[in-house]
Amino acid sequence: FPLKAVRVQHTVALRTEATIVAGETPANLGQAFK
Repeated sequence: FPLKAVRVQHTVALRTEATIVAGETPANLGQAFK
């Protein structure tokens, strides 16, 4: 895979995890990702 594709996949994975965590702790997530 090109490095760019790997980075995109990694970002998507992080966002998916973040969305799951956001369902449990939205306030903390907003502060962490701003």
